[in-house]
Amino acid sequence: MKKIILGLMILLSTSLFATDVSNFDIKGIKLGMSKDEVLKLMPHGIKFGSNCVDDKCKYPYEYYANYHWDQSNGKIYFNIDFDHNIKAYDIVRTIKLTRHAKIEKVAKNIINHYGKPDLIRKFRQIQVLCYGQCSVSKEADIAYSVSAKNNAKAFVVVIDMRKNIRENDVKILSMKLYDDKAKILNYKYRQKIEKKLEDIESKVDF
Repeated sequence: MKKIILGLMILLSTSLFATDVSNFDIKGIKLGMSKDEVLKLMPHGIKFGSNCVDDKCKYPYEYYANYHWDQSNGKIYFNIDFDHNIKAYDIVRTIKLTRHAKIEKVAKNIINHYGKPDLIRKFRQIQVLCYGQCSVSKEADIAYSVSAKNNAKAFVVVIDMRKNIRENDVKILSMKLYDDKAKILNYKYRQKIEKKLEDIESKVDF
């Protein structure tokens, strides 16, 4: 009984006192920002588009903005997903670290900027810092094991110093700020629109 009560207390404390990431940003970009607000802050060369469920794009259900920059001294990947109201709900920025970067110092810089994380996971050359309502899965690779709880917001930082053949043996710092509730609502909206199109396109002229 004591163990159950203690477990509930821990669960409640992690939920009630978790960091509010609503005002967190990645390079000035926050959750809920409109397309125009985001485009003012994104680097030059941003590409903005929409995925549609028909050729004429009458029913857009998912908008996105992405930016890739390659130089000899670094690599940046920036991607933002918008819901059907064109509000940002998933912001991802990945950068290449130099070969002399140290995991402890990178983590310290993140903490100095964003504050103390609600969750920290470490394993060999990987460290994950999570702010907000964080959830941990049984994913074998801890770099992908932390996410936002259902219908919650979180900011997940992954410092990955492993050798990565696909990235030409580079060290990666990935930051992801997202709203799981908005993602779910956007998915439901997409399903609704697709069902509508299925009904329209399945009609037969008898």
